[in-house]
Amino acid sequence: MRAISLISLLLLSSSACYQYLPVEEGVMPDPRQEVRVHLSPATAFEVGSTAIPGVEIVEGEVYESDAQSLAVWTSLLRSRFGFDYRPDVAVLYIPRDHISRLEERRLAPAKTVLAIGAGAVVVVTIFELARAVGGGGSLLGEGDGADASVVRFLPRAVRFGTR
Repeated sequence: MRAISLISLLLLSSSACYQYLPVEEGVMPDPRQEVRVHLSPATAFEVGSTAIPGVEIVEGEVYESDAQSLAVWTSLLRSRFGFDYRPDVAVLYIPRDHISRLEERRLAPAKTVLAIGAGAVVVVTIFELARAVGGGGSLLGEGDGADASVVRFLPRAVRFGTR
């Protein structure tokens, strides 16, 4: 049972919480860093043979950057017209003078600790309920005339004791 609890906690901790945080003015993220680029003015992009009008936000990984542009392996284009477009494979070159705000995706330690703590509470509660229901204790309490082995999980049928 402890092994299952440890495995569950490891899985929860590996799915840590992330958030987008602003990048300092003039600093460009390294290649492979996940970013969210806010554009001003909204820009039209052509991805393959599809024209995407009014793009305000581009999300993806930095491919490269130079003095004139930021190239992003794009995972999401968000249009001001209320729709998102997820291209299969697209590298977009965004002119630096169109970038109004640039954000990096980073680990949020406080959110991660809270998520792991909440997950641990859920796992412990489930195991304690299973133990109590499975015969290690009774959820029904003692003294009300209830049989201590009243509730069992499969393969046995659920039975309720009577006086």
